[in-house]
Amino acid sequence: MSSWLSFVGTPFAAFYARGTEPEEFRLTETIGEATGYTLPARLPLDARSPVAAAIRAGRAQWLDASALATARHHGRDKRDESSAGEWGLPGDVSLAALPLGADGAALGCLVAVGERPDGFTIEERWLLELHAAQVTARLEALGAGGEGRAPGPGAVRDALRHIGSFILVRGTGRIDVAGRLLELVGIAPGDFDGHTATLLTRIVPDDLLTLLPLLEPGRMISGDRELEFRVRGPVGQPSRRLNLRYRVVPGAGDRPERVLGVVADAAPPRPGADETAAIRRLSDALTNATTPRDVSQAVIDVLLRTLRADRLALARLDSDRLVAVGLQPPEPLAWPQEWRLGWRSDWPEVPLGSLPTLRAALRDRHVQLWTRESALEPGLAALGAGALAVLPLPGEDHLAGVCLIGWDAPHAFTAAERSLLTAAAMLAGQALSRVRALDAEHQLATTVQRSLLPRT
Repeated sequence: MSSWLSFVGTPFAAFYARGTEPEEFRLTETIGEATGYTLPARLPLDARSPVAAAIRAGRAQWLDASALATARHHGRDKRDESSAGEWGLPGDVSLAALPLGADGAALGCLVAVGERPDGFTIEERWLLELHAAQVTARLEALGAGGEGRAPGPGAVRDALRHIGSFILVRGTGRIDVAGRLLELVGIAPGDFDGHTATLLTRIVPDDLLTLLPLLEPGRMISGDRELEFRVRGPVGQPSRRLNLRYRVVPGAGDRPERVLGVVADAAPPRPGADETAAIRRLSDALTNATTPRDVSQAVIDVLLRTLRADRLALARLDSDRLVAVGLQPPEPLAWPQEWRLGWRSDWPEVPLGSLPTLRAALRDRHVQLWTRESALEPGLAALGAGALAVLPLPGEDHLAGVCLIGWDAPHAFTAAERSLLTAAAMLAGQALSRVRALDAEHQLATTVQRSLLPRT
């Protein structure tokens, strides 16, 4: 198994982080074989350099040997003395500069040197961009960027050590892996035969449907995509949750489609300001809830507006059936045929036997997020053609119910939304369990009172 450096076509990489001076970036670490390569120790943001250009533009800069020579000559002509050191690179290399983060708040810039004068291939470019996105997510999860904090020395090298990558050839079963991928999924290097099926044996069965779009030829997906899945842990140990970012390379001629992917441990999502406010509003509303209908209305009021979703159902579990206690929209025609068949009075009752994917999600008791590529049974797929979130609602010692949230248009879940959904599931589950306990106490008290009254 190769290292991530050779996988993306570079022998050497470096990282520039924000310096102590405003609008300045400093070289904080180098990665790989540095023989023959010298980079400036610091670079002002207004300097004429690929690093400064990448950070200012918020997108990667790709320079073949000719463009790199022109950029270096232009910098010498301008006598840019604001940078310390020279770009000491051979004349037959190319260079990539990738900002980590965007929107004017870049954590720094990842620089990669290519060994070929004609620049990086399209696959190498996309793999580098996927690595940069995964490194950014890990650094942000560790607190970099907050309150102006720059990543510490060695932070990028450490983040890259925790990443695995692959190139999957659709329709052939072949997959090339690099970095830490085999360790992440729990396969010893000597036990791996280069087949996709071997990796799939490590996936938690309920999550296999999530990964099907990666394997099927003809399922073109534009741009970067992101999803989470779980791999089985050792006997007696919990499963491991991984984050995958991937991109599909179209086939050309006899060459099949390929999927480029980068995998890392899924970082616990942190809510943003809007999501934190929504959690607070939901908590306040659920405090005053006294019936299941109150719980469902509080969830509907907060989550539908915050998430801009199209459909929400909250249901309690009754043996092997879902008994809805709140729907939005409330009209039967807004719900799948399987739900309308079980409509009783105000709300429907749906047998879990017609929703096997949902039943499996409830057994797992983890929030499940499915995008439009997920293969779901009609009773679930019609709830959210663009995306669907399934929130098992945990009670004190049992599963109190489930909340289903659907989007008609394609929807990509952000880390902050995942955090909001996880917190909402906990709050709603506790509230639903509490109001059902209150209702049971009320019924018991009523029964006792009636038993003490004279028969006449």
